[in-house]
Amino acid sequence: MERGVEPDSCYYIQHEAQVRDKEPIDLNRDPPPDLVVGVEHTQSALSKLQLYAAMGVPEFWRYDGHKLFIYQLVDGEYALCQHSLAFTQINVAEIPRFLQDGKRYGELRMTKTFRQWVRKQLEPQFL
Repeated sequence: MERGVEPDSCYYIQHEAQVRDKEPIDLNRDPPPDLVVGVEHTQSALSKLQLYAAMGVPEFWRYDGHKLFIYQLVDGEYALCQHSLAFTQINVAEIPRFLQDGKRYGELRMTKTFRQWVRKQLEPQFL
């Protein structure tokens, strides 16, 4: 843990209530983020996996500009998986299409379309 790492994005989902209104979050006392997202621009996000594993981050997503790779922490190491622990009801393999739409049509339009898609994916759960 002597080396530092800063994710492109990280999220508390299952543990959100435990860290709500905490500033700053102390990883010596508080749980690690439930999900870390790494976007590859030049350096591979894979080099950060050991650090996130040492912190106990259960899920890591890597986006290479075209495809989304999902890794889950299993016995202290990340294994490539097809499904998300954080978003079990959503087919996360479709997310890259929205990211590409953001480049083509702009972030506002992409965000609106993405939110509509997520709501549609979750509808059966709320019926």
